Amino acid sequence: MKNEYEIIPNPQIKHIHCFVNDITYRNFHTHNNFELLLILDGKGIINVGNRSYNVKKADIILINPNEPHEINGRVICCILQISRQFCSTYFQQLKNTLFRTEHINPYLSNAEAYKLGSEIISATLNYVQRNNYFELLCTKTVLEILYIILQKIPHDTMSTSEYISYNKKVDRLNRISSFIDSNYQEPIRLETIAKSENLTVTYLSHFFKDCFGVTFQEYLNNKRFEQAMRLIPRKDLNLTQISDLCGFSDIKYLNKMFQKRLGVKPQQFRDNMDSVIKSDENTQQNILEYKYNEAESIRVLTDFLSAVC
Repeated sequence: MKNEYEIIPNPQIKHIHCFVNDITYRNFHTHNNFELLLILDGKGIINVGNRSYNVKKADIILINPNEPHEINGRVICCILQISRQFCSTYFQQLKNTLFRTEHINPYLSNAEAYKLGSEIISATLNYVQRNNYFELLCTKTVLEILYIILQKIPHDTMSTSEYISYNKKVDRLNRISSFIDSNYQEPIRLETIAKSENLTVTYLSHFFKDCFGVTFQEYLNNKRFEQAMRLIPRKDLNLTQISDLCGFSDIKYLNKMFQKRLGVKPQQFRDNMDSVIKSDENTQQNILEYKYNEAESIRVLTDFLSAVC
């Protein structure tokens, strides 16, 4: 099962990863990189910790490394992920940098927002097309992007002691989320996690809410709902089986989550699903999140540029 803490592989260019995603829902998760999301189409809500942002076309969200965030709605995003180690030989401060806000459009003029969005798209187009010298072009563009956001977006540079404390918090956060992500199919009690972390239940409850912006039980239910959405196209499973596989103690809790999230019961959602949805694993993932291929990425990125010019 996929861990909700992601170590970005940067498969083509060291310290840089670009792609286009169509996202319906993604439970709270973290990355080890800075992440810039340019909304190409759609509307949704992005929750970062206990802060919530309604996003629409042309909005840009900047998320710090290891910052839990949730995406809910239907948005097509151009996503640029930058390692903390990027250009570390020349700018070591990036590793210790934390930006103070996520929704960065209010800090930019229209012209600056357009330039930043264009640079994100340029980097992504070069990345997915892989033409001659694309590595140099991507690196140059990402340097331009960092220069813009460091100039315009409020940020802090952590001291050595602050950085050590920050990493201890991140390590604890990752241990807790990894435990939940690996065991959500079974009954999980906050007391069990508190004992393993040598914390009181009260302290852990506040720590969890401060980091994720939701309670432990809400996070757990969202995780189970996310998995139910992946299983719902499988005609070989009835709803009771899906409920059991996702860790819900009773099918009524599965019904409650679907009503809360989608406004319909799971059987209604299943009945109304597009008939072209197949039962293979990749297509099941597409209900929640679909990563565009090269041709699709180029089309949606060029369409966006044409629309905003």
